[in-house]
Amino acid sequence: MHGVLIPLQRKNAPQTCRRVHLCGDVVVPPRSQINVPARSTLDVVTVSRGDDWLLEAKQLHPGVLAASTLLPDRHHGIAVHVVNTTPEPHVLRGDMCLGTFHELMSLRPVSSLTLCQLRPSLRPLP
Repeated sequence: MHGVLIPLQRKNAPQTCRRVHLCGDVVVPPRSQINVPARSTLDVVTVSRGDDWLLEAKQLHPGVLAASTLLPDRHHGIAVHVVNTTPEPHVLRGDMCLGTFHELMSLRPVSSLTLCQLRPSLRPLP
């Protein structure tokens, strides 16, 4: 760079591409939301230490978004929520990248809460 040689270094880590792709062509109706069939590019079962993954939200086209989605630890049979806010139907082409995902780490055990347990913290908005 500008006549200066910069030595490159190699990082010894497994090469992983953590993306989620659409399984086939899908038409998203106007002003609607649907779950679309998807697959991951990484067979996460063989490389993960966790059970769940989070797909980051992504704008696919103006007015068409893939929502943040909690994904199971598997390669196929994934559903991703897509929202079309436009007045026209929108075609998503097969094998389109719906976004990248990251492994979730639980900081503490998750327990189920009933509505009665949550009620004391609920209050009307001003």
